Amino acid sequence: MSPFRFHGSYFGNVGSRQRGFNEENREEKSNVSCDRRGADPQAVQEARRGGLFSRSRQPCPAMRAQLFGSHALGGTRRTRAAIQRWYERLPCVLPRLSFEVKRIIVTGWPWATTAVVEWHDFGHAADGTAIMNQGVHVVELRWGKTTAIRIYCDTALLGRVLERNAACGITEAVAQPIAD
Repeated sequence: MSPFRFHGSYFGNVGSRQRGFNEENREEKSNVSCDRRGADPQAVQEARRGGLFSRSRQPCPAMRAQLFGSHALGGTRRTRAAIQRWYERLPCVLPRLSFEVKRIIVTGWPWATTAVVEWHDFGHAADGTAIMNQGVHVVELRWGKTTAIRIYCDTALLGRVLERNAACGITEAVAQPIAD
């Protein structure tokens, strides 16, 4: 097994395990209102608390995040608020998603760094159908601050999974993309 194999929510457990998170220190699950079936309330709470943008990981003010495709997760976000809303939506529309990082390649100088992260994701759609996808994140950094993230994956497959989840009652899975 790869040391980068994580199970659980896309960003809630992943970041926690990377930092050596201790299960005893985990906060009790709150009554987060994510009215989509199967969503991990703890992951949603992490996003709402600003866990994605703590001081040590705060994005550059001029950041751009982009996932290609015309679906609920597609579009380009340029403000911190829109990016945070996207990360709040992710565990609601893909509640049982895990991923495995295959390779990370970093190049450039501190003032112009590019990181490419190759990954595979896997899980189950809301109807129980197994899903697998693969792709890359291209992350641009300037002096250690993220300025752009572009996500390349099989967007046709992602669109079909979102439609399947919507048919099972996860209405946000077919919502308009978060874009600004």
